[in-house]
Amino acid sequence: MHAGQFVEGGPPGMLLQHGGHYAAMVARQGGAVPGMPARTVTSLTAQARLQTAPRIDGKPPFEVADPQPLMLLPNPDKGDLFFDFEGDPLWTADGRSWGLEYLFGVLDAADGFHPLWAHDRAQERRALKDFLGRVRKRRRAARWVAQRRS
Repeated sequence: MHAGQFVEGGPPGMLLQHGGHYAAMVARQGGAVPGMPARTVTSLTAQARLQTAPRIDGKPPFEVADPQPLMLLPNPDKGDLFFDFEGDPLWTADGRSWGLEYLFGVLDAADGFHPLWAHDRAQERRALKDFLGRVRKRRRAARWVAQRRS
């Protein structure tokens, strides 16, 4: 495998599930990749480097790309949910319909991280419904607490 092949299997995060050696190769990428913008190579290489770096006190390393937007966030609340989803625009089951959101990640202050994985369209739909159900349940609980306080 050479550096020009590192995007064919999808994003580095998905590749870590399959042994990590692929992401480690991407993390060591040190130059241009024919047909790929330099900014994309830089971004994928940096992401793979973070994903393959050792954890510190059990936590993965991270980098803040731009701290200014973080200053606009409201103060934390114990009911907060943090949501992130990862997709692979090159995924296809039939060669006609492209893209799959393969991970819906939900982080909360009480229970920690909850990954909702999808490996096909049916699982993608189920993951989205499960995420929306979690949000609905959290919102109901917040309304109940607010009503009890008043």
